[in-house]
Amino acid sequence: MTTLKKKEKKVIKLVDKVIKLRSTNEILCATRYKLIYIYSGNLSYFSKGIRKITKKIRMFPLT
Repeated sequence: MTTLKKKEKKVIKLVDKVIKLRSTNEILCATRYKLIYIYSGNLSYFSKGIRKITKKIRMFPLT
């Protein structure tokens, strides 16, 4: 994760915003979600906005 593409940096910025908004319980979840999207290369989802990310993170299982 040393060399990041422009899109990936944007994704991390968005997800970091989400982490600040969500409860501490869901920080793990957000981090996991961030990594899944960076490595899967599916970054288009994040361009739809923070509200949808937080919605998706809430549904994403912690375990």
